[in-house]
Amino acid sequence: MLTCRACNSTAGHKIDAAAHRVERSIRTLAGQEPTRGWLHVGDDELPAEIDTTVAGTNRITMLGGHPAALGRMAAYFEGLTRTPTTADPFRLSFSLTDPNDKIAKVSWLKSAYLALFALFGYRYAMQAFLGSVRHQIQNPDKEHLGPFSLRLPQPLPFSECRVFWIATPELPVCWGVQMGPILVFLPHGDPNALYGRLAELKAQGASFEFKAENSVWPLAPMFAMAEKVVRRAKIEAT
Repeated sequence: MLTCRACNSTAGHKIDAAAHRVERSIRTLAGQEPTRGWLHVGDDELPAEIDTTVAGTNRITMLGGHPAALGRMAAYFEGLTRTPTTADPFRLSFSLTDPNDKIAKVSWLKSAYLALFALFGYRYAMQAFLGSVRHQIQNPDKEHLGPFSLRLPQPLPFSECRVFWIATPELPVCWGVQMGPILVFLPHGDPNALYGRLAELKAQGASFEFKAENSVWPLAPMFAMAEKVVRRAKIEAT
């Protein structure tokens, strides 16, 4: 456990839940996962699971409700098989979360920060230059940083995770934390230089390449690596 109980609970229901909604919405739009919503027929409204395929067909599974309403709903759909052109229309309603949801992005920032904490311990995590990163995590409702993450073009599984040192002339020295298709950038110095440069590249619609040097993923706190990895990063940064 790398966070206290209060912080872990707050992050779970406030920001991590937002990230879950985003990923589920993306899978729903891709026809990979059903979503939950409501089926409306006349005055009846019942919870339903809606499975939308990429071919545009829908499979609707009712998830319960008042027995009388369920009976009317069953009779309605049975009637559609006999007189579909004269039946009253039915409606489906469900909500999806914007893939660019700000709070969801902060969830990935928090996860990336904790991954580096697990690797390097307080030697890195409590650096003064990470104050703005910590402030963004603690105050997710507003933007306090420039762009700090991107979604990779490949549909990578979330089992594919790594931390690595980014070496590219387009960016200041920094760390990359990949969690499936999400890549978060964390500074190894002035955060304004890193996030300001990322904002410039985003505004220009520019692309860049980088190498993932010595990638690793902490499955448990590995604070003993701090001295070795930080020393290597400083050498490569010069």
